[in-house]
Amino acid sequence: MECLPCCVARSCACLVGCWTIFSASFAEDAFFRVQLSEIKFTDGELPDYSAVNQDWRVRQRILKTMPEVQLDEEGEAYLQRGNLWSNIFDRTGAEISTPVHLAIRVPTKRDITGRLTVAKPDGSGLIALKFRLPADSANPKAARDFQFAKIEHYERRLQISSVGAAWYRNQVGIAMKALGTLSKEEGTRIGQVSRQWNGNRNLNQTDRTYELFSGGRAISENLQLDREMLFPRGNAELAKPVLVDSITGITVKEINWQPLLKEEKPKLDALASAIPADQHVVFFPTFVAALKVADEAKLQGTTILRHTEFSAQDMHLVERYEQQLGLSLSTLGRMLGPQLVTSVAITGGDPYFATGTDVAVLFEAKQPSVLAALLLAKVRLDAAKIPDAKPVEGTIDGIKYVGQRSPDRRVCSFIAEMDRTVVVTNSLAQLQRFGAVRAGKAETLASLPEYHFFRQRYQLGDASESALLFISDATIRRWCGPRWRIASSRRTRDAAVLTQVQAASLDFLVTGRGLMLGSITSDLPTSQQADLQLTSEGVLSPSIGRSDFLTPISELTFDSVTIAERDAYQRWRDGYQSNWSVAFDPIALRVGTEEKRLSADLSIMPLIARTEYREMLQVASGVKLTAESGDPHDTVAHFVLALNRESEPIQQLNRLLAGIMAGQQVAGLGGDKPLDPLGWLGQSIAIYADRDPYWDELQKLKPEERSRKLQ
Repeated sequence: MECLPCCVARSCACLVGCWTIFSASFAEDAFFRVQLSEIKFTDGELPDYSAVNQDWRVRQRILKTMPEVQLDEEGEAYLQRGNLWSNIFDRTGAEISTPVHLAIRVPTKRDITGRLTVAKPDGSGLIALKFRLPADSANPKAARDFQFAKIEHYERRLQISSVGAAWYRNQVGIAMKALGTLSKEEGTRIGQVSRQWNGNRNLNQTDRTYELFSGGRAISENLQLDREMLFPRGNAELAKPVLVDSITGITVKEINWQPLLKEEKPKLDALASAIPADQHVVFFPTFVAALKVADEAKLQGTTILRHTEFSAQDMHLVERYEQQLGLSLSTLGRMLGPQLVTSVAITGGDPYFATGTDVAVLFEAKQPSVLAALLLAKVRLDAAKIPDAKPVEGTIDGIKYVGQRSPDRRVCSFIAEMDRTVVVTNSLAQLQRFGAVRAGKAETLASLPEYHFFRQRYQLGDASESALLFISDATIRRWCGPRWRIASSRRTRDAAVLTQVQAASLDFLVTGRGLMLGSITSDLPTSQQADLQLTSEGVLSPSIGRSDFLTPISELTFDSVTIAERDAYQRWRDGYQSNWSVAFDPIALRVGTEEKRLSADLSIMPLIARTEYREMLQVASGVKLTAESGDPHDTVAHFVLALNRESEPIQQLNRLLAGIMAGQQVAGLGGDKPLDPLGWLGQSIAIYADRDPYWDELQKLKPEERSRKLQ
């Protein structure tokens, strides 16, 4: 999911490589296009990269460095070349076939001054080179080349990052409009640029390693929520409606849990009986535990947030939802403490927190009425800062609620009492689901055998537990069902329209000129009737939402979908199910937040068939880790893997080493006994980083400097 932040300052900061200020009249624009090697630099000179004998790491740093152009005055400037560094390391002296050009547009003809920033030859940093172009070097014929350079620049930006993607597409659209009718040769040229730069952003090796050893990779593999459905275009027959209930969902069978359950019933979370069986949940055994985990989430993020969303960004999610709900756990800690709250749970309809989800916080209350009154007072106090926030109250499915709501849902908080439970949620859809559970019309989480199994594995009351994340079989099936997947796909496409319209309005939002606040129209299609409104905060739609909080999927209701949507879902379902040959089932993650230590214990039964953990499973199966495995001691990070010496991967390696050593026996090495090179192995292997000032110094560095230091 791509997102264009409403914050104008952040949007402008995304435009690395140019300063773009739109002119009121394009008729007076002056255009420049000059070959990079012919530019007269007034301070410094372009480095000769081919003269330096770099190792591969230096080359990679240079190749990944994006050159930047900044003009000293109003205008736009772009470097025109598909790959600036092509053949740059060619030691044969061969010239680059397509020279790099600097393309510039300014509102009036004048001398141009600015800076070109490029990588140092040793890859250790950047060099800023000042340049000047005389006014008489302007060339009206360079106007079209300038638009091509602009398209290339923003296509490249789209490939590098999804943040600001709507703005980048909008800029490509402006350049295409300026070009008008394309010749056959120009059309081919545009196609080549798009093919070269459009692609998926790849996760770097550091991120992949972290995911693998933190459990994030397993969650991402099993949920696969980043897999979008693909739709064919241009066929009217595919637009005909079909009933969504006629579409078959996931058919992979469940695990039979009964043989895995002990006769003795485990102790269950008190709030589990109030939560629907098909919703994810995080249980906190005490209010103090909830505070600790909330603080850790603000500092580090959470596994479920980082690894269930495509290109997830640090968008201060905890703070955003605290503001929306009027519910700051740290503030509540000072107000309430454990005097009014025994335990806490957070649940919701889906894990798309970054783009907008229905979320509910449940408090096991000692005095429900007192707690509800205090929470309402806090919500109203915070809502007073939002001019459009209004009081709301009502009854839904037998549950009375009160709260505050603004049209853009920047504030959206409903408070309700259910027996000894107090609920704070941002969606009436959540209250409907709680009402169904309360009336016995929907299955409760406490009734699930897999929940009982995981509460056997992770016993409630264990001192090491600060939180338990649980995703049930029913939750995964709902997320993978036709109604939810198609609604998610529709929301993704509608959000693209919303952010595209907002991108087109950013000039007004920055300058305050050119457009009027109120209703606006767009030719871009949406899946539902979208009343678009331009506000001082950005574009808003009552049905779609806004770019940083879309209408939750659980609130999108429909009875029919198109044939194209049905067929796309069926293709997605078949591909998803092919990863499980037997069954797929729940996920549980226990988190511990001890002093100076964060721990996590993840269980997924079973893992996806083509899991990246396959080799680990083969090596570890049949051996259990004990409390003494892996030299336990105080470390910065500690990874321990069980080793089964009889496993096939270990035996293959043993035979390979034995063969190598046998070849050396002719020279007198070895003896008469069968060689067993890995006979010294125990039942575990550990990799750890001991505490050292090095890590403290590393933490102080900027992310890019830290990455360079670790290479």
